Amino acid sequence: MSSFVPSQHSRLIPARSYSSEAWEQKRMIISQLYRDEARSLNNVLVVLAQEHDFRPTPAMLKKRITKWSLDRKRKQLDMLVALRLASQREALGKETIF
Repeated sequence: MSSFVPSQHSRLIPARSYSSEAWEQKRMIISQLYRDEARSLNNVLVVLAQEHDFRPTPAMLKKRITKWSLDRKRKQLDMLVALRLASQREALGKETIF
């Protein structure tokens, strides 16, 4: 009976499933790269793979970014709401401090 020997190619394919704990361990670096340094999703994926041996798919990373409220588009919408509120309060003679 012959035993199965994986091809060299299949051994190079990284595991793409990570536990919640593994994600939480990478949360700080992902936050720093994506939100604080405004790096692209692809750049974050490259840094995670090269420097942290963490290789999620783009969809997995997007899901975590949304879950952790790191999505930059969302922050832009929040700022627009805040500016509108400040303008409305200014028109009423009220001071607004954020």
